[in-house]
Amino acid sequence: MKGAIDQLDTVLDILKRKNVSQYYIHCDGALSGMMLPFMENNPISFRKPIDSISVSGHKFIGCPMPSGIVMTRKQHVQKIESDIEYIGSKDTTIMGSRNGHAPLFLWYAITMKGYAGFQADVKQCLENAQY
Repeated sequence: MKGAIDQLDTVLDILKRKNVSQYYIHCDGALSGMMLPFMENNPISFRKPIDSISVSGHKFIGCPMPSGIVMTRKQHVQKIESDIEYIGSKDTTIMGSRNGHAPLFLWYAITMKGYAGFQADVKQCLENAQY
């Protein structure tokens, strides 16, 4: 509830020291996941061996309705995708159809804020927290 960020490098180091070679790391970035890319020392990145991350659209992003995004590596998406004959496409959502309004509002919130807007908001949040 306070935006804590686990020490991913410490977790990875422990897995390595214990010779754990098969694992799945999900990073729950519900609150601060959108802030991380704008922070100097971003501790969470797909450059590291994480498998997925989630971000809430209605928290930091400001979407007016509950929404979220889960990003994962392609090999994991391929495990759940299924062909939908009547639309001639693949479905890669966990349960099928979703509310079409939430992604539109989420896209709008992200588009209106833009990169510079998010960057400024993160700066202000970090300054407020430091104060």
